[in-house]
Formats: sequence, C-alpha cells, structure tokens
Amino acid sequence: MKVLIELSASKNNKVDLKLNFIYTYTTMNIKDQIVPFKEFRLNAPKYIKALEAGASFLVMKRSRPAFRLEPVFEVWETIGDFSKLRGGGISAKKLAKALQ
Repeated sequence: MKVLIELSASKNNKVDLKLNFIYTYTTMNIKDQIVPFKEFRLNAPKYIKALEAGASFLVMKRSRPAFRLEPVFEVWETIGDFSKLRGGGISAKKLAKALQ
C-alpha cells in the first residue's frame, strides 16, 4: 500500500493537502496460458502487451513452473481532503511545522 500526498497552493496563501491510499490487487485466472521461459525471454514485449490487455501466463522452465504473470490493477481512494476545511485549507507555516 502506498500513500500519495498532494499539495497545492491556493489564492489565500494556504496549502491544500489531499491524502490518497493506493493499493494493488491481482486477479486469479484459472486458464493461464503456458509459456516456455525461452519464448517469454525472447518475446517479452508481446507478453507485456497481452498482460496489459488482461491475459495471464504461467512461465515454465525445464518443464517446471517458474513464475506466474498476471495483470495488476491499482485502485486510488481519497482518505482525506484538507482543502475543504473551513478557511480553504491550512497555512503553509502550520503544514511545515507539522511535518518537522
């Protein structure tokens, strides 16, 4: 999980602060396409495009599963928007003091 902090200056010399959580999750696909490792290594750009389109792959090395490739989807969720505080945000001095 990541936290994204957005800061912007407003007209009244106050800083608008917005916090977002970013978390990732993966999907499980029962019908993975089986790909030999050498094929994956030689044609990686082709498989990356297929991943972006939603495909998933099981990469085999010496007839054994080496790793699985599956798409990752990011979800952004706003957890706090301080620009909506009374007065249109917090002052830059208060923010700098709180961050020290």
